[in-house]
Amino acid sequence: MRLQLVLVLFLLATLASAPVCREPEPSAKDITLTLDSLESKFVRLNFRLAQENWLLLTTGQADSLEFYRGLYDWVVGDESAFDRLRAGVKQAQNETDQRRLALLYPMFLRSHVEQSRQVRAARDSLVDLMSSYAPMMDGEARTPASLAGTLRYDAERADREKAYRALHSVGDEAGALLSRLFRLRNQQARGLGYNNFFGMILSATELTLDGYVALLETLDSATVEEYAGLTDQVRRSLSSIEIEIWDVPYAYSSVFREVDRYFPVDSQLNYIHRGFQDIGFFLNKLPIYFDTKTLEGEIPSAVALTIKAPFDQRVAYTPSGGLAACRMTAEQIGKALRTAFINEPRALYSSICDEIWTGAMARVFADIFGQDQWLGRYASVPGELIARYRRARHQQDLVELRLTLLQLSFEYEAYQNPNRDLNRLYWDLFEKYMLLPRHDDMRPWAATIEYVTRPAQSHHDLLADMISAQTLAYIEKYQGSVVANPETKAFLVQNYFRFGSRFPWNDLLQRGTGEPLQPRYLLERLGI
Repeated sequence: MRLQLVLVLFLLATLASAPVCREPEPSAKDITLTLDSLESKFVRLNFRLAQENWLLLTTGQADSLEFYRGLYDWVVGDESAFDRLRAGVKQAQNETDQRRLALLYPMFLRSHVEQSRQVRAARDSLVDLMSSYAPMMDGEARTPASLAGTLRYDAERADREKAYRALHSVGDEAGALLSRLFRLRNQQARGLGYNNFFGMILSATELTLDGYVALLETLDSATVEEYAGLTDQVRRSLSSIEIEIWDVPYAYSSVFREVDRYFPVDSQLNYIHRGFQDIGFFLNKLPIYFDTKTLEGEIPSAVALTIKAPFDQRVAYTPSGGLAACRMTAEQIGKALRTAFINEPRALYSSICDEIWTGAMARVFADIFGQDQWLGRYASVPGELIARYRRARHQQDLVELRLTLLQLSFEYEAYQNPNRDLNRLYWDLFEKYMLLPRHDDMRPWAATIEYVTRPAQSHHDLLADMISAQTLAYIEKYQGSVVANPETKAFLVQNYFRFGSRFPWNDLLQRGTGEPLQPRYLLERLGI
């Protein structure tokens, strides 16, 4: 017995004194080889995923889609590749490797959190709940689109309130699970050395956390006075002592219906083709395929997919009336145009796209197709109606910006401390940004699917709006109108499109406009 004890003590002492075996730090060559391998995989994977998604979109069937989704998850979940990319962030020595890391590392960083067992289970449960939930109004199941229509156009205030409550009612069931998802993501991020998940995501982008918070504060302070005046105007127009959140969209929506009459279904494609042609883009001569027999049901009027840039872009289009549908179609065609003009020998710069920049380039065309000159030239909208529409658009965009600031601020604060009462946090921020009565019996924040499927990425849409506003302001200042001006195409292709994702979006914006991102251009577009 004593001999066994001595032997055990000897083995423990030996183990304690033995050198710890660690994986050697990867060399610059190792990192380059990893990047080469991943680049080859993602170029092929993105091509196959785009093909399968197009089949699903246009036929309703894609037999291999789940296989390629699983393969994608397996690649971005490779821990050894993740470790090498983490090391490469500090060690990459050449410009090409640094840029490839900037494109690939955020995917692996996010995947490390999102593919953890508990996070994935909570996220998938929320997606299932939100996608299958049937909101009820007056005892009948309603679609989100029909509820949004009631909220915007119904003259009965009681019905608008019912629609608003029904639209967000899934939050009552989703609140506890979404709170848990915030906590679980934070736990995984702290395991990687970050304070919280939101800070982790921003650390791998061109934004800093301080810069992000400062941007929200700047936009808040610059718009709060104008927005307060708008709420007073709505109150007077509705002859109401106190207005509610479900009153605001209705107050300025009638003019949109008037404008929509100038955009019948059978005229929209003609407007769109002429509008693009007059700025230099001849759609029938570009590698863009249109499918106009799909997209049935409650999905957008147009969706663009790049199969293989710059050779194969596709747009699925469902004809539907109204200016909003026309602008959405122009936006999706804009996504296809951006990739159709990429001129980069490295396939990765065509295959992986920066979400912020892609959204911004698409937004440029949606904004062009809503300008006063465009409405008059192509749809023959009368000048008097255009003037009223412009005022209503400014009001709508201002309200949407304040809602965006609310949603972004809530998400930021929720990750700072997800253990607090998140419903109270939401309504405190609601009072700050919307200047309207709170309703603590509802949980609209828990009905926001972007918090589930696009965590810490909703600000991409705000940045895209800002980039578009700054770009169009520059073109108008130095090259004239962006409508019916071929210089619009020349500027976009020469300064933006041809590079694909070779450069960060902030570098491209500086290259094109001579300035870093400036909030004032978005504010000027709002008439502020």
